[in-house]
Amino acid sequence: MAQRKTLRFNAERCFSDLKTKIMQTADDLLNEYYAEIYNKLNTIQGKRDLEKLAENQEMYLKRKVIGYANAIMDSYGTGSQMDTSNPFLSEYKNSDIWNDLRTGNAIVGRSKGRYKNIYGSIRYSTGSMAGKNIENRIKPRSPSYAFQHAQLWFTRERINKVLNIVIREFIKGIYKYFEFR
Repeated sequence: MAQRKTLRFNAERCFSDLKTKIMQTADDLLNEYYAEIYNKLNTIQGKRDLEKLAENQEMYLKRKVIGYANAIMDSYGTGSQMDTSNPFLSEYKNSDIWNDLRTGNAIVGRSKGRYKNIYGSIRYSTGSMAGKNIENRIKPRSPSYAFQHAQLWFTRERINKVLNIVIREFIKGIYKYFEFR
């Protein structure tokens, strides 16, 4: 008598392979996003102030591009030329690193004494230019919009396009997870 075979779907192997493919795709997307921001930044200091982070948990993946002070100033600009739509501008203006003598966005001299700069370093001001516009000495920067443009492109177009391709390709090979036993 011939032995009967049953067709089974190997869900464990399928899920594992899909997870691996999604992780690889997330890493590829992270590298693309990083490169998009990096290439649009105007300053070497801004480019040096970027970092990629990847974290894999059992049920989720986290990918980030972090911009530190120089990268953020490059992307959003500084002084009277800064992009005031920066979602973190209010937080910055309410922090201990904002010069409280600034009534607008122009860069002005600080009061006499110690203060913490945007890099977290303690500095000293003589106070000789307190409250006076010093943008002739410390030039304001126009924004490069590196983060802003990359985020729009990435969230509106790139992620969905890439994930749709990856999932379609994976589904084309779904037959290999069916086994006769």
